Amino acid sequence: MLIGYDGRFITNKPTGNGIYATRLIHAVSHMDCSNQYRIYICGSAPAASNGFGESAQIRRMNPLHRSAWLRVPILFPLELRRFPVDIFHAHYTIPPWTKAKVVLTLHDFFWIVYPDHFVSIKRIPVTYTIRRSVARADRILVGTSYIKQQTMEYFGVPEDRFAVIPYGLDQRFFGRADQEQLRNVRHKYGIDSPYILAVGDIHPRKNLERLLKAFAILPEREEVRLVLVGKPLWKTKELYEVIEKAGLKESVITTGYVPDADLLLLYQGAEVFCYPSLYEGFGFPIIEAMASGVPVATSNTTSCPEVGGDAAVYFSPTSVQDIADKLSLVLTDSQLRSKCIDTGVEWARNFTWEKTAGKTIDVYHSL
Repeated sequence: MLIGYDGRFITNKPTGNGIYATRLIHAVSHMDCSNQYRIYICGSAPAASNGFGESAQIRRMNPLHRSAWLRVPILFPLELRRFPVDIFHAHYTIPPWTKAKVVLTLHDFFWIVYPDHFVSIKRIPVTYTIRRSVARADRILVGTSYIKQQTMEYFGVPEDRFAVIPYGLDQRFFGRADQEQLRNVRHKYGIDSPYILAVGDIHPRKNLERLLKAFAILPEREEVRLVLVGKPLWKTKELYEVIEKAGLKESVITTGYVPDADLLLLYQGAEVFCYPSLYEGFGFPIIEAMASGVPVATSNTTSCPEVGGDAAVYFSPTSVQDIADKLSLVLTDSQLRSKCIDTGVEWARNFTWEKTAGKTIDVYHSL
């Protein structure tokens, strides 16, 4: 078969959707020699695509392809009409008039659950196109049962059209650095004390304002720093206002986006990893931190308990006091820390891109 893949999320600085797209194609293109994969990428191919297997062909699209208003209703339909594929694997939106069988990956619906956290002008057209795409898809792939249930609830999709396929984990996170490497990365980002780490793009859904307020009342605040790793996206003004008003400028370090090599080291050097997100479709950082040998404290809502299993400590993401209490517990209870670390490493071994790719290939063949 010739399988077309919407690779718009494959970039040189992937997060979330981009990690899924990049790692999945890397795995399937090495594992599957019986099919060919045509990866649609706008502009020059990112460095990450150099590692794709021989069955993957990069199709460079016109720069106009970056516009969803042109890509979905016009450019993709013309492309697929001129150069047909047997299966088209889409993310969120399926081009109209596509004759191929369609696999649709859905990651989350945060703009429906938290409309205030999304650019309002896009909410209606995005919901409409996804509703149409869900109705058209032959199979729908989701990373967690939580997103499956949400899709069924919001769009009335029958259960037999789903495949719940957990995402994988880059095996590099299981590696261990030496002390000199850890000292160097702390020095690079100005971290002069033990630290709590939070990772993820910075916007309201990540709930960092409550994390900051929890950190401000943490009994161990004078002994630790809070390091926020992630690219600022939108509505970040309030976050920096909390840092200023709470007198946290000397205790909170914001790094922006960091290279993968540095991220690995920052995970390993942390005392605890905190993921207070209000809403997640999967939550890569949870298992990345576990594989890195760091105890994890995360939200007890949405998909976080499904991804974290019995290896994490959970709190209510809307309770500043509960976040502070659980962070303090993980920081001070040595037995709990050891249990979280040991259990977390073993739990994280369940998530591999080979498993994700194998189950995805099975879906292609089922069509």
